[in-house]
Parts: sequence; C-alpha cells; structure tokens
Amino acid sequence: TIRHEQYGLSEVHGDSAMKLMSDIGEIGRQLEFTWVGLPAGSAMDGRSLEALPVRTTTGASVVGIIRQGALQANPDGAATLAAGDLIAILGTREQIDRFQAAARTTAQVG
Repeated sequence: TIRHEQYGLSEVHGDSAMKLMSDIGEIGRQLEFTWVGLPAGSAMDGRSLEALPVRTTTGASVVGIIRQGALQANPDGAATLAAGDLIAILGTREQIDRFQAAARTTAQVG
C-alpha cells in the first residue's frame, strides 16, 4: 500500500494500475548500475563533471564517486574526477559501455 501511495497508484485502479507497474518494471530492467574505476592517464582525470559532457556524449549518469574510501553521492557539476576514483554509473548497457570507453581514452599530451 505504501509503495502504491508513493507512486500515486492509490487513485489508479484495476488493469491500469497493473499496466503502470508493468511499464515501470520493464523500464527498470533496461537500466543498469555499475562501478567504473578511472584509470591513470584518463582524459577525464582532473576534470569536473561540468567540463565533461558525460550525459550528452554517453547518455550515462554519474550518480556517485568513491575517492579514498569516501562516497560523494549524487555529485554536482563542480565535482572532479581523479585517477583511482570508483565512479557509480547509471544507464542502459550501451550508455555504460560508452562511458567505460570514454574513461579509457587517454589524455593528449602536448
């Protein structure tokens, strides 16, 4: 009952409530959550989330950063990434794959 009230389902009855819950379940199955380690030499090292167009280029969302054992949940654009960080990523498998590829891209020297 509480879950139904939280999602506004207390006013939805019968088949429409079941369809809505089914739709939410299907969408949930398409989302994945994973931790990605930022390697040394990554082009993302030392850059802020604001400077990195992560969402627009990969589609994935950075939802957390662990650095030296401390979690920064839901980081804002001022948060910077550093080699050795564990970065919590939310997205579809394809979006996560794009983020991982971008994280492995090395910085250009020169």
